[in-house]
Amino acid sequence: MRLFTERRRRENDPGGNLAYSLARTGSKVLALDFDVQNALRLHFGVPLNDERGYVAKALELHDWSQCVLSAGSNIFVLPYGEVSEAQRQAFDEQLTHNDHFLQRGLSALLNYPGLITIADMPLDLRPR
Repeated sequence: MRLFTERRRRENDPGGNLAYSLARTGSKVLALDFDVQNALRLHFGVPLNDERGYVAKALELHDWSQCVLSAGSNIFVLPYGEVSEAQRQAFDEQLTHNDHFLQRGLSALLNYPGLITIADMPLDLRPR
């Protein structure tokens, strides 16, 4: 498994561009959105009114692969999704204090042979 992280500004989308470039070479790519703005999905044609994502379900699902959307040949997206403030805070709390939370949720995806994962991170990673 190869993992790329991309901290990006909202006015451009290098993470999305990187995913498309890698997919064009034949690689299977997962674009994973860790930003509450939930904007990465738009780069892959997921409609603005599509509220699906993994964060709202992260505490109840042990396998977040159920939330993956196909975005064309070789590209898959795990959108952040629309969440309430309470859901966002609960997710952030688990990321901060549960060492196995991220590994548990992403295990099936990260063990997929040859899958390249691009994690889109918010620019401001300070606690809110």
